[in-house]
Amino acid sequence: KPSTATKPTAAKTGAAAPAKLYAHAWNQLTFKAPMQLSKPAKLGLDAVFLQVPASGAADFKLLLVSISTQMAKQMGLDEAGQFKYVKSTFFGMAKAPSGHVPRRIFERASRGEVFESAIPKPRILETHLVTLPDGSRLVIGFRRTKSFPAAQAEAITTAVCSTLRVTAH
Repeated sequence: KPSTATKPTAAKTGAAAPAKLYAHAWNQLTFKAPMQLSKPAKLGLDAVFLQVPASGAADFKLLLVSISTQMAKQMGLDEAGQFKYVKSTFFGMAKAPSGHVPRRIFERASRGEVFESAIPKPRILETHLVTLPDGSRLVIGFRRTKSFPAAQAEAITTAVCSTLRVTAH
């Protein structure tokens, strides 16, 4: 399915939540963010990124990598192996995480991994692996430069995680 980014909608959460959320979609996924992200740009066969700002050098990127059940069989890797492969191939992270962060994604607990890198410039990456209702998997990455405000990155990350939904094809 083509990507869409729509006009903001009112948030339905507590007083600390942003007043507006922008709807986005890719493939069978929909989610919202408190700011307009770029349209998805292809990162690989079943992988995209959305960024802030929408053009130029990105200070914040949302990375989405889909692993279909067929692809998982062809890879011959278990869940941990698939996660490791995606982190290395698409996110450039082969080292052990520097920490973990809990999130709720698809109404389930997810224990994300946090990485810090100085190359090409200081940045922080948070990754999560989730299983979709059809058995396929999704790896989600939130990457920000250290110059991008941490509170703004957290607001985007929290909104995406809490609003991520699977739609019918």
